[in-house]
Amino acid sequence: METKFDTRYICPFCGYDGEFRLFLTVGKNGYSRKKFKCPDCNQIMKKETLIREMSVEEWAKWLYASVRVFSNHKQPELAFYNRISWEKLSTRLKFYGIANEFWESWKETKTFSTQALETLVYNIPTKKKTKQSKL
Repeated sequence: METKFDTRYICPFCGYDGEFRLFLTVGKNGYSRKKFKCPDCNQIMKKETLIREMSVEEWAKWLYASVRVFSNHKQPELAFYNRISWEKLSTRLKFYGIANEFWESWKETKTFSTQALETLVYNIPTKKKTKQSKL
């Protein structure tokens, strides 16, 4: 899937809205095709995470599941929960006019089992490439 540099995406961790090119990271061999970084919250993510299309409800559930699955309670300073800018996210959700819907879905997700949460995090739908037959 080819992504255009001027296509806009929203960081799923802080709600930052920016062009794809702003999320690019540079490694020793040029731009990374796998690792992307939010220019605002500095959260590193896979391309699939950045370009994933989610409804507000799916976004809230995915983020809650990510927080729960990746939280490290033994070392709180490393916890995924602490790496999210809750103030920025909350402000942006209000700006987009989706705060109530987001937080209602968030609360609903709290009742999910650990296995269901892991499914939400790891089950990122991808478009399968189909082979075209040659005529």
